Amino acid sequence: MLMRPDDLLSFSSGCFEVAKALIGLAGQGYDCLLIPCRGAFPVLAGAIESLKTVEGGTKLLERFYAPYSHPAFEEVHRKRGDFKLLILPFTAHVKLLEEYKQRYGFQVHIDEVEKSIRLWAVRLALSFLKDVDERNEDPYFRLYMRILSMIGEDRLIKLYENFPKCNRMIYLDTVISGRASHTILTGFREAGYAPYSILMVDRYGAKLNPKHDVNSWAFIEPKGPS
Repeated sequence: MLMRPDDLLSFSSGCFEVAKALIGLAGQGYDCLLIPCRGAFPVLAGAIESLKTVEGGTKLLERFYAPYSHPAFEEVHRKRGDFKLLILPFTAHVKLLEEYKQRYGFQVHIDEVEKSIRLWAVRLALSFLKDVDERNEDPYFRLYMRILSMIGEDRLIKLYENFPKCNRMIYLDTVISGRASHTILTGFREAGYAPYSILMVDRYGAKLNPKHDVNSWAFIEPKGPS
């Protein structure tokens, strides 16, 4: 689908609102920005650019701890700072081959598999609220390290094993139907933790599924949060 000029203007405005929200939250003691999927990357990149132009934004950028090698983070790529950028794989579009389903008698609907992955990722994220030594003993964190080892991502293993403890998290994501964020935020709530949530909603929520509870979500729209 082509992006229209109005869409670009709306998205840019939303990124500025995210940047302003991050400045305010950082001033309140929030010290970790959690990015759960690739869909949030354009918002993150836009917010970083916006921080360069809004009052207080440069100071926050100087506080960034963003140890990832990615073009979007060239100017904030550093291994020191007290405002951490934490990127974890919460969402997954799972596809299981029919032969595997038959071989292992797999009968669970794929939506339930994706939901389980997201709820597991919630527990993984919560491990970053622990001191490094305690986190390295966390079963969800250890499983993730094993997965990274199996695919040869030794660099990421070292990065996450030494990632500084987070104290207060901000959850930033994009929303279309709301299913993924609903599952994730419900998982956090059931685990007894409530990150401050900033959600960039598509088309003013026109595609939101009404069965997902959105009453407590903090939406960012072109004219600000609603």
